[in-house]
Amino acid sequence: MGHPQCAMIVPWRHYGNFIIRIRIFMVWMFFIVPFYLLLRVSSCRMKEVCMERKGETFLLTEISASEWKKIEPINYTALLITSPFCATCSLAEKMVEEAMNIERQTDIYKLNLQLAPEFAREHKIQSVPMLLLFYRQTPVGRLSPIKNPANILHFLAAYNNH
Repeated sequence: MGHPQCAMIVPWRHYGNFIIRIRIFMVWMFFIVPFYLLLRVSSCRMKEVCMERKGETFLLTEISASEWKKIEPINYTALLITSPFCATCSLAEKMVEEAMNIERQTDIYKLNLQLAPEFAREHKIQSVPMLLLFYRQTPVGRLSPIKNPANILHFLAAYNNH
């Protein structure tokens, strides 16, 4: 026959693997799959919005530091500071373009920081990507880190409403 406690251990070991499989299945069904579906739906909605406004979507215009000094804006103007070898800068650029297509009051330009070291010293820029907001060439705000398009819109709206 055997020891009575050993008979109890063997079935629990078998059920333990089953419980682990159930937990893995629940994580997939209740966390990973809905998040994936949410991402797919939101990207489809963004494609629909862009398709509706085909020809009206705005892209960032890259300018140099000397061109920036020549611009004489009447209202708020933003400058996205990036670097070509920065992976998060390309993501930030896409987020800023999405925000530009929603909020069209503020002109937004892009500046390659590696080509403008004097600009970096003058404005004390220590990290990229960064969104600088100017009111008639006077810096009034900076946004870093750039988290999502809603964060950008909130940042711009805080100054445009004054």
